[in-house]
Amino acid sequence: MTYKFVGIDCTNDSIYEYSKINISYYTNKFSSCFDPQSKTYYYCTGQILFVIDASTGQITDSINFSYIHPNFFHHITFNPKDGFLYGIKYNIGNYSEYFSRFDLTTDSLHDISIISPILFVDYACKSAIDVTSQKYYLQSKNLSAIDIASGSVLFNYPILNRPDETFDHLAFSCKHNEIFGLSNNPRLPDIHFVNIDTTNATVSAFQSTPLPIHYYKQYQSGSCIDNDLEIFYYAGVNGKLYGINIQTGSVVYSHDYGPGFDFIFLESNSSYYCPILTINEKKQDSKINCYPNPTTGHLIVSLLNNDVIEAIKIYDLLGNLLFNFNYDKVNKAQFDIFLLDNGIYFLEIVSNNNRIIKKIIKD
Repeated sequence: MTYKFVGIDCTNDSIYEYSKINISYYTNKFSSCFDPQSKTYYYCTGQILFVIDASTGQITDSINFSYIHPNFFHHITFNPKDGFLYGIKYNIGNYSEYFSRFDLTTDSLHDISIISPILFVDYACKSAIDVTSQKYYLQSKNLSAIDIASGSVLFNYPILNRPDETFDHLAFSCKHNEIFGLSNNPRLPDIHFVNIDTTNATVSAFQSTPLPIHYYKQYQSGSCIDNDLEIFYYAGVNGKLYGINIQTGSVVYSHDYGPGFDFIFLESNSSYYCPILTINEKKQDSKINCYPNPTTGHLIVSLLNNDVIEAIKIYDLLGNLLFNFNYDKVNKAQFDIFLLDNGIYFLEIVSNNNRIIKKIIKD
């Protein structure tokens, strides 16, 4: 069996074959994730991480985790807020689990916290990160949420709806802050497109009529969401690919790419990027004057319209609030950031009519 990284163009039902991935078999330790800003696709076997430039389809790096044997690093997902990969490090010798992060700049794996009691995440199911709340969601037999900063398990709910129901093909929409996926009841062989309540893991079906059974491919994580088009894509067996509108639950895309293909680990190359702090510098530059930028420490901010400044907040790249300056309806403000280390920061200027984000450089 040959594994290849491919591009799928759903506008014309075309497949573009790129690089061959040097693996000979598939296991339930495999997982993938995608950084839409840098167009980088990460594919992890549990022991080897492949870094792929999605623009060219070329493998740019591969990291061997043999040094952590007999551990496996799986259920990976990319956090755009800090640029790390997060996942579960699982030790097959003593059945222990750690919530861990991988630093892509130093190729180093760090354990954040041991998971106790363990989650038993044996299946190659999908994980996702809520950038806003910084929660790591994982779907296996249960729906679990982990706090990224501390590694503590916030909840580990069994999927609640019908007896023996399983939930698969998890995909998180950062645009709607909702989890979607497919629900399967093996006693009643039917499949439903569903969303899931993260407060109690209750599944709600979009349609009373089940999807055809051949739509479903369990434990292979073949799902993603195009936030631009608001379509949930997932792979069926033998080259089948489907899309469901996440607002209505209707099937809006269906194509059979033929035998010989078996799509796994779909990721969307959507132009919609889930922002940490939304920045449209060209548009916002017409509303604000911030200088000098770069700065050695002293900053002047003035608004170029009739708005008045009520507060200026400063954040680091992780979204941590560092300073909060309050003002009494001024059009121009001066302040110092000499105490900050050199680097990139974000200003949030709160006015009586607006909220503006500005990137600044301290050097």
